[in-house]
Parts: sequence; C-alpha cells; structure tokens
Amino acid sequence: MHMSDSVPVSRRKFLALTAATMGALVAACGGAPTPTPTPKPAAPAAQPTATAAPKAAAQVKLRKMAWGSDLEKQNIENGLAAFMKENPNITVEYIHVPQDYDTKLQTMLAGGDVPDVFKVGDGPYGDYIQKGAFADITDLIAADPVLGNPDYFIMPWEKNRSTFKGRWYAIGSCGQFICQYCNLDILEKAKVDPPSPDPEKAWTWDQYIEIGRKLTIDQNGKHPGESGFDVNKVTQWGLYFPTSTTYIPCIVNSN
Repeated sequence: MHMSDSVPVSRRKFLALTAATMGALVAACGGAPTPTPTPKPAAPAAQPTATAAPKAAAQVKLRKMAWGSDLEKQNIENGLAAFMKENPNITVEYIHVPQDYDTKLQTMLAGGDVPDVFKVGDGPYGDYIQKGAFADITDLIAADPVLGNPDYFIMPWEKNRSTFKGRWYAIGSCGQFICQYCNLDILEKAKVDPPSPDPEKAWTWDQYIEIGRKLTIDQNGKHPGESGFDVNKVTQWGLYFPTSTTYIPCIVNSN
C-alpha cells in the first residue's frame, strides 16, 4: 500500500505583532496622548497528536501434514522451529504420517478435518483439485516478490506441476531421486567410490557435482573445467538427468 508523506505545520509564528508604539500620539489641541493598547498574549502552541501504538500481529495457528522418514521428520521440524522463531505470531503443528498417507488424507478430507498445508504427490494432484481440496493461490503467487517473478521457475515443469488449467493450487516442495543407478565399472575406472546408503556418509552436493565432472569426458579425454574441453563433443556424460517429467519420479543414472 502506498502512503504519501505529510509534513506537520508549526503554529508558533504569531509572536511579533508590531506592538511598538510610535512615541506619544500628539493629540490636537494639546490633548493627552491615547494610551497604547496592551497586546493580548499569544495562544499556546497546539500539542502534536500522539501516534497510536501499532497493534500486535494476530496469533495464527496452522497445521501441516506430510510423510517421510525419521530424518525427513527431524529436518521438517527443525525448519518449522526456525520459521516460528522468525514469525512468533504463527504456531505450526506438524502432523507426521509415515505410512498410509493417502488413506489418512482422504479420511480427513471426507470428515472436513483438512490440514492447512499438506504434502501431496504428483499422481493424485489433479484429482484433489477437482474435489475442491485445494485453495486457489494464483493471486498470492502473483503478488509474492519472489514466486511472482517470471524468472523464478526456470524449468517449465516446475510451474506445470503446480498449476491446473492455468491456476495455481500448490508450490513444488522439492525434486526427489527415488533411486540412483551407478555404472560401477565407470566409477572404478575413475577411482570413485560408490555412494554410501548411510545418509551420514552420503555425498554432499559439491561432491556430487565434482564427481559428475570427473566422469564426464569429451572425445579428447578432457573434463569440464579443463582447458580445451568441448561440451559439443562429449563421449561420456557423468550424470544423466531427464528434463521432462511424468507421474513417475525421475531417475538419475551414470552413462
């Protein structure tokens, strides 16, 4: 909302009323001079109006529901704790459903006990919209300084998976790798150890990128970042990630 600036005007300028007399008015016929009237005291300056204190933000309670492993649950709870710390007027109750998520969600929808924010997969997304389970958030997206930026969603599928007939009903939470295939022969040749199934020992994103560069080779044996590497003559890609999506999650593999 735009508010115009205003400048308060002072009222303390009416002080010098040229009350100086001009000596003694000489009355005709030697009459006595007319006395100079005593000036009235100036009115006190008006006191500025006190500014009302801003009202405290209304308290809001929300419920968020999602599935996931114990590690995902912990990370979501940590994220919500940070969010509530930055927004003390908002309390978020997290409902974690490790199994039979869709069954529980459909039961809650049928009973009118719908969470404020909940996670849903690509598959049933359209069905839930047609059932009226989702709120239309198109105007909120357009007004948001980040999400409303036309360049925010780089890949078309990011927008496509969150809209239905041109209207927004959700925001994509993440892109997930359900499984990753590795060519062990290529990893061994490059002297790269296969990724560990232990999340505490998993590759970081920086390691993932570096390994991808190490496994990517052009026809001259050059790797990305090396002098002379030709991206148009690559004979082996270290990583393969499809840019199209279906209701089946994407698979990342090597070569």
